[in-house]
Amino acid sequence: MGMLTTSLSRGTLVSLLQESGWRLLSSDEEESLLHQSPITLILESDLLTNGQDNISVGSPILLRASYAGEPLSIQPLIDTLARLADGESISLEYSLDLFGDAARLVRRFIG
Repeated sequence: MGMLTTSLSRGTLVSLLQESGWRLLSSDEEESLLHQSPITLILESDLLTNGQDNISVGSPILLRASYAGEPLSIQPLIDTLARLADGESISLEYSLDLFGDAARLVRRFIG
């Protein structure tokens, strides 16, 4: 669905998302799965090691998300990313790559 670039590790980003109300369903060396109804979010990153964390640091993180309902349903994800990107001490940029019929509806909602 999109790409997120940040100097944060995937583990730190997951922690920030949890503080924002996202629930961590699972996490391993390759990806983290989070949920905030009605959105399921998967964060994937390259396997660059950071001490004991074995997670990516300062590299792009792939966002994959699915949602149920109307395009308005993605609002929690947009709000969370916007809040994190506006933070003074966090370097975070994101872009959404939408396609298909759902993408046209979402683009109308975002635009």
